[in-house]
Amino acid sequence: MDQMKISKAAAGGAKTASPLRLVARVVVFLLIAAGLFVYANFAIGLSPSTHARMMFASFYDESEDSVDMVYVGSSAACRFFVSPLAYQETGMSSFVLGAASMPSFLLDNVAEEAERTQSPDLYVVELRSFRRDAAQFSESHCRRIFDSVSLTSPERLDMITESLAYMEESLDEGEYDDSVASYLFPVVSYHDRLADGSMTASELLLKRPRNRTKGYQMGADTYKTSPQPAPEFSDQIDALSDFQVTELQKVMDSYQKLDAQVLYVLAPRVGTAEKSGITNALAAYVEEHGGTCLNLNTAEGFSQIGLDPKTDFYDEDHVNYRGAEKYTRYLCSYIKENYDLADHRGESGYESWDEAYQAYQGNIEKAAASKSKKEAQDQEEEVID
Repeated sequence: MDQMKISKAAAGGAKTASPLRLVARVVVFLLIAAGLFVYANFAIGLSPSTHARMMFASFYDESEDSVDMVYVGSSAACRFFVSPLAYQETGMSSFVLGAASMPSFLLDNVAEEAERTQSPDLYVVELRSFRRDAAQFSESHCRRIFDSVSLTSPERLDMITESLAYMEESLDEGEYDDSVASYLFPVVSYHDRLADGSMTASELLLKRPRNRTKGYQMGADTYKTSPQPAPEFSDQIDALSDFQVTELQKVMDSYQKLDAQVLYVLAPRVGTAEKSGITNALAAYVEEHGGTCLNLNTAEGFSQIGLDPKTDFYDEDHVNYRGAEKYTRYLCSYIKENYDLADHRGESGYESWDEAYQAYQGNIEKAAASKSKKEAQDQEEEVID
């Protein structure tokens, strides 16, 4: 009898969970898993110290409709135009959305991303990216852009779609990742950063460093001087490829639909006369199709800016901060003469541009002090030796 009571008690203690309770547990588990997956995608991604990622993070910080001019392009944009200096001298509120080797076919997407929070009066579009032909942009060039914009931006999906279409058409198998998930979800592509120790505590707390100079990129090269030979130019106009024409026309059509004026530019570089052909062709195409293009890859442009190849470049394609200041002042003068942008100096709400200029000046002063200190140490070592 006692044994029967024990068996009944055991049976009573082994009650199975109700179906409703099981469903609730599954739902809670799935919600926790989904939450962790979402968090991982926000936390684990492209290195936050990448210029493009800091640049976009800073751009999103700008007050809505506070930026009157957006400068879009490759390193020929972010290494050439000093937005804080432009503000100090003209009151123009500008921001550079530029990154090294930005694919030409994403220049219109970047403008659409800017339009989510800003309504610029003027877009300046750097055309140097269009010098590259099909197959000359890599997967990493594409990722640098769409993995830097907001994860929740609908424009990011368009960028991924454009990039995948380009890679499938122009790159060989094995030159890019054909897994769509790796593009949509950053954690799939960058999870190795957890293992290699490159993740920082700030990233895990979803804190991102910012570009403090309104998109102008400052680094070791900014202060470097590499004397270049005198540039050579020609009036030759080369033929553009089908890829170049297609992408340039697509970008021009897209910008034409925006409620803003558009100025296309070609920043100066040092090179042989043979390199002028494609540059001249790009400028000619824009003008022939109703756009305005300021081609500064000419002897006249070089002279008007006042660039010195011996002191103002750190390589044949990029100016240092001295060259960037000259370029910025020239372009600001051109814009002031041809476009009507507001002067916001002293206006409430634009203090961040003054702060950006202080950061810009501070970086230059720190670099100069560091260089002087190093030179002093070198001299001391020479004496000791």
